[in-house]
Amino acid sequence: MPENPDPNEEAHQRVTTSFFDESPVLVAFASLDGRMTSVGGPWTELLGWSETELTERPFIEFVHPDDIGPTIAE
Repeated sequence: MPENPDPNEEAHQRVTTSFFDESPVLVAFASLDGRMTSVGGPWTELLGWSETELTERPFIEFVHPDDIGPTIAE
């Protein structure tokens, strides 16, 4: 017999997806090794790159050269 879905989990997923994809700012999830694991819709809309293109490269490659040092220091 299949498990009944948890209504709280479903509600959490809807809110997270809505926030993630409809946020007016660039929202992403990242791994500890410095790669984005998923990006919200605005990333692909604003930059014109696919999610695959954005997640297959280290995040630091998207940082302006003048900001790399301070970004690494944080």
